[in-house]
Amino acid sequence: MNNPIRRNVHASSANSTSRPVRAQKVSVFPPVPSAGLAQHAPLVPADSLILQGLTGPVALPPTREVPEVYLPGDPMRMHPKWVSLLRNRMHAERPQVNDTFLERFLNKVFQDNLMVEVFHHMRLPKGGDPAVPMPALLPLREAIRAGQRAAGMKVIDTRERGFVFTAAFVQSCALFHCAHPYVKTHYGPDGITPAEVQKIKLLLLEDALRDLRSQDPARGETMTAVLDQAPRDVRNAEQVARIAAAVHLSNLPIQAEWGAGQVLKGV
Repeated sequence: MNNPIRRNVHASSANSTSRPVRAQKVSVFPPVPSAGLAQHAPLVPADSLILQGLTGPVALPPTREVPEVYLPGDPMRMHPKWVSLLRNRMHAERPQVNDTFLERFLNKVFQDNLMVEVFHHMRLPKGGDPAVPMPALLPLREAIRAGQRAAGMKVIDTRERGFVFTAAFVQSCALFHCAHPYVKTHYGPDGITPAEVQKIKLLLLEDALRDLRSQDPARGETMTAVLDQAPRDVRNAEQVARIAAAVHLSNLPIQAEWGAGQVLKGV
């Protein structure tokens, strides 16, 4: 990545309209305690589908004027008031994991406005014809499905389901991020490699992972190890490998749609 503009991914910020993430090496964290998930509560199934788009469940204001959805002079970025509506509805509609620390983690991940936007940037399925009506793919919907697939796998213990859902839900955030038009303008027409996407994922989740480790060190280290996907000597290596496999397999449909031929080069 010789072009510094291509490092213009965005970390979370409480009042964020998104700030550039500094270029840095991904940290290697200490071993993960073996009892990382012992007290975790089960996942609560979703009661309804998530957003279909701005003109669906999110009500437009009572006016005859066209709402100001995008920022003046920047058609690639949404107005903060709409991002706020999407964020609130997203957290209300996604499955709740009934765990204070994991809910805090997810809320911190989506403090950043751009992260909310990339999870709501719809696109046609790979190979789709714009002239032929077909359901658009919504990252948020696909991420929820991935989380539910992972949490429901037989290798996952009941006590681990909420944790596994959370990991699988955010696993593809960098693919969604790199596919967004605003971000694509910063890394050029040649695309981005899978290794770069992995580094971007860890940068996007850096603040939330650090906060989770400070609030709940055992599960924070386990979550970091699962999402890092790098070989490491950990005390709960079997647990990490099992959960990481479930998270990876559950996100393969997303990889197929947002990966090869869409975002990545050399694939």
